[in-house]
Amino acid sequence: MRFAMVDGERKEPARGLAGTCTGCHQPTVAKCGEIKVHHWAHKSKLECDPWWENETEWHRNWKKHFPETWQEVLHKADSGEFHRADIKTDKNWVVEFQYSPMSSAERSSRNAFYEKLLWVVHGLRRKKDPDQFFSSLKVVKTVEDPVFRRACDVTSDKSALLRDWSNEKAPVFFDFNEPEILWCLLPRNAEGKVIVVEVIRQRFIDLHLANSISSSDIFGELFRFAASATSAEDLFLKFHYLRQDEKRQKQLIAEEAWRRNPFRNQRASRRL
Repeated sequence: MRFAMVDGERKEPARGLAGTCTGCHQPTVAKCGEIKVHHWAHKSKLECDPWWENETEWHRNWKKHFPETWQEVLHKADSGEFHRADIKTDKNWVVEFQYSPMSSAERSSRNAFYEKLLWVVHGLRRKKDPDQFFSSLKVVKTVEDPVFRRACDVTSDKSALLRDWSNEKAPVFFDFNEPEILWCLLPRNAEGKVIVVEVIRQRFIDLHLANSISSSDIFGELFRFAASATSAEDLFLKFHYLRQDEKRQKQLIAEEAWRRNPFRNQRASRRL
């Protein structure tokens, strides 16, 4: 855990600190060694959240892109079951960063527990994964878009990553440590099609942060379109041109508001 309660406040571990777990309220100790990422551990050695995994620098680097108030958010079901979401945005998207292998049963449990779930999966755990992944894709559509650049159909089953994750109901973003790119595996559509979309890494982050001041939910829109798309090309044509229409509508509204601005009209009258 990155955070525990110390004197009534959420704090990160530091040498000599003692705290309590934010979930089960049992005593925790600060682990601040030289090898593992600094973290809190239960004093009893029993982890109250069975989904929790030891964090790596990869986890922490991802989490640093988001506000601390969004990190390790306790999510509790009516049954009393609770888990800590890696990230929970103010649009209620739960972002889980997965480094280690995971069983399909556990993935299904998380999909059922969280209503709006996104996975970010470390794509370099197995040596052959990158080559197998990219050789399974066929680029069918490229557009000039600030978020999405290419849409691909999956043309073979040789990729273990795609086999492991292609039946998920939640979108999966693969991180191959490319500075600018993530690859989004969309949930299968009604016809069983598998589509992968190239996503600008920084825009993935920015859009979640921007949601706090915007009513739009671009990821939600994309996933709704993916459910009915017959191919990657069909998905991009529908989604991209809808966004272009929305952009134009917002531009027209802004222009009309500018024309109707009474202060602007007063300044124009004084100039005359």
